[in-house]
Amino acid sequence: MEDGSELMEDIVFRGVEFSVKIELDKNLLIVEISDSVTADQWRGEFDPAYIEDLTRKTGNFKQFPIFCSMLESATSDSVTLDLLTYADLELLRNRKAGVVSRPRGHQQQSALTAKRYLILIYTVEFDRFGSPRSL
Repeated sequence: MEDGSELMEDIVFRGVEFSVKIELDKNLLIVEISDSVTADQWRGEFDPAYIEDLTRKTGNFKQFPIFCSMLESATSDSVTLDLLTYADLELLRNRKAGVVSRPRGHQQQSALTAKRYLILIYTVEFDRFGSPRSL
């Protein structure tokens, strides 16, 4: 992706259709997702330092331009996207850690239910990496 470029695509996540808009503006990655049925919307803005730090933490460091290119090609065999709720993300973390999950308190749960996380999943022959972006 080049600065000033924009990509818009309809993607189905877990059986629900979403409109996904990805824009690179002044070295800032902007991701907007809207539910095609309910019109709920989520948005996130990410600078290069944040993206590079997050990819470093996953153990699969990517420079910002490379990450943006991967995001642009996210419908390929090796790069895919997923959209998770906080509960989905917590369940994945607990499975990875081998922990049996337990329900959170109602107040904390309700504050997090509106949040969504866009996961860029990079799959190669013997490894699979994913890194969440909060929207």
